[in-house]
Amino acid sequence: MKSKPQKSTPTADVPIQYRPGPILADLLDSLAGEWEVSRNEVAKRLAALAACQLDCRHADLVQQFAGTLPGEPDFVTACERLLAEHLVTERTRKSLKQPAINEEARQEQLRQIVNFYVQQRQYVDVEEPEKAPRLREVRK
Repeated sequence: MKSKPQKSTPTADVPIQYRPGPILADLLDSLAGEWEVSRNEVAKRLAALAACQLDCRHADLVQQFAGTLPGEPDFVTACERLLAEHLVTERTRKSLKQPAINEEARQEQLRQIVNFYVQQRQYVDVEEPEKAPRLREVRK
């Protein structure tokens, strides 16, 4: 009896391809124009947002956050970092026996995080990092 061939593990180098169909294609084209990126980049960003428990309402915030990260702005990395921040908050709240934050509070948390990093970046860009506010001060 022949054994089934082993499926290879997907890697970052293997493209994910699909046919979006006319409705999704129109939506992707619309977002591509709004975000000023290719349709393929829109699909990649939407996948990253969804995988990191975000959605297209967060795209501008994530893009702003990506601009504060070292090196070239990377949308996917920014999504992942915002997810990590959220998970740390949730784990901390759970360990303190506090309830999970609601969606409105999560939105505010994301804005505070991004604003903090934007402020930090401004100080780093002008080479005065010692004057940058600390995250604790920003969250008050």
